[in-house]
Amino acid sequence: MPDVGMVGPLGNAASFQSVPHLTNHETGEWNKNPLENGWNISMMAKAALLLAQVPFLELPILNGFVMLIQRQVLEVIGFMNEEEFPYGYGEENDFAIRCASAGFKVGLAPHVYVWHHKTKSYTSSERQHLLKYSGELLKHKYGTKLREAVKNLRWSSDLLGIRNSFETTLNSSAESLSSSLSILFILNIMGKKSKFMLHGGWISLVQEAVGLCLQGAYSRIAVSEHIVDDFNNAFPVAHKHGIFVGLKAVSYTDLATEITSKGVLYDYYVATHWSTVEAVQRVVKKYPNAISGYYVQDIETGFLTQVRQKIVVSKTYFAAKNGFVFVKTKWLQQQLLQNFNVSAYLISPTLDTKIFFSRISSSMLSVLSVCAMIRIETARRNPLKTLEILIDLKTQYQDRVIISIFGSAPADIQRFLFQNNLTYDVSALKALGILNRNEIAELLRKSDVFLDFSEWQAFGRSGLEAMGCGCVPMLPMHGGTSEYAVHLENSILIDTSSKTSALLFFHQILTGKVNLTKLKITAIATAKLFSIEVVSTKTFQLFRSFHEAWRLKRYLNPSLWYEKRAAEL
Repeated sequence: MPDVGMVGPLGNAASFQSVPHLTNHETGEWNKNPLENGWNISMMAKAALLLAQVPFLELPILNGFVMLIQRQVLEVIGFMNEEEFPYGYGEENDFAIRCASAGFKVGLAPHVYVWHHKTKSYTSSERQHLLKYSGELLKHKYGTKLREAVKNLRWSSDLLGIRNSFETTLNSSAESLSSSLSILFILNIMGKKSKFMLHGGWISLVQEAVGLCLQGAYSRIAVSEHIVDDFNNAFPVAHKHGIFVGLKAVSYTDLATEITSKGVLYDYYVATHWSTVEAVQRVVKKYPNAISGYYVQDIETGFLTQVRQKIVVSKTYFAAKNGFVFVKTKWLQQQLLQNFNVSAYLISPTLDTKIFFSRISSSMLSVLSVCAMIRIETARRNPLKTLEILIDLKTQYQDRVIISIFGSAPADIQRFLFQNNLTYDVSALKALGILNRNEIAELLRKSDVFLDFSEWQAFGRSGLEAMGCGCVPMLPMHGGTSEYAVHLENSILIDTSSKTSALLFFHQILTGKVNLTKLKITAIATAKLFSIEVVSTKTFQLFRSFHEAWRLKRYLNPSLWYEKRAAEL
């Protein structure tokens, strides 16, 4: 903005540039806006950056406590008039009017806040005398022009909007702005008729949020209001941190509106599903200095059937690419880059080792205990082929194997088998229904092998959880399982395009050709590397370093967001 001649910041005691209040309601004098209720200067400065709609707001005159003046202005109009204003009052107004008359813009940098201790050079009576003297002189020199300037400042809707935003923020954002970093993850909207069922993506998200809280961040997850209690019950540690925020929105337009109306400011607004990307984009239109993020946990185009929906999902990756896109496996990182030309940051996956821990024994293997998750409604999890493998295994080895399945109701699994022309009685397997996380962990501790016969896994959380419990995972070789799984060292990786691969390895285990105990020991050691406490330090550092670089760019190069914001308006 080369035509800008001089700018000033917001402040606590800066006349018309003051926030949150202009005047003291009791005395009618300028309000000094002392910091109260735990607020400090850094928090106010952070609020100014996040609330700012534009980096420059043109004003007729400025408060002189802090001013940034372009050198060219001094070359054109000279310095301040020390002859007529020798004692430091009124000269900034005179200078601003001269600056504007010479064709330069004068205005406010609303994204900058500077604390003002007020006058230290003069006593109160001296100050009043100087103000009266300079006021008379300015009236004589500028008359109507000065009166119009003051009138415009007093009734400026832009300045009123800034003050109102600050007042709202002071009441709602103290906790988020006092933290070193604040992040709001936004979950997809769940209809009231939708059944609450945990899946790996949600678990990852909650664990990442808890880890960030442990590092001192203010981390929250926005979820549909009617399932807040379900989340709190499923994740008591997250509940303790107050992580889940309930929202009433039933559409994604309403979702963005509700988030901004709450008045809580965050450094990051993070989409966690393709359907929430647009809501995040809407939020950062209001807060252009906040960071739009996208936590990509799967390549959703891979399991959608309608071409139109695939196109919509693909566009969300492009829409988010200028923000902070991040993933938890190198495979996802490569998929985004190769298929959508979107670069993503890599965070490490996490494991809740307080739930998924081992009690491994050194006893000889006499009966092989196998477990598997069966989700009949998710085709890419290969529920039919998984059941066929388990049935073949049980049929062939009878009492030498114990097979437990979970994830769907036994009656639903039986119906699913009949629908696919399989007359096998599911009661021959231990069908445990839908288990909670603690029940799954206990099952894994009692099992030797966990079978995941999905077509692919973007990550495969259950495989890592199995390792933590001392259960060797048998996983698809395609996808992101290689983030933690090494074939025949801590896991078994198989080609899930054919049942032969899985059955062959089960045979090798049962005939002693695969040292399962060795794999278990290595698996346990590997899982510990992914504990929330260990991983969260790195994740927090990545978020913080990106935020610091982002914020610095916004301060040093306002055109990064000014031009974009101007185009939107």
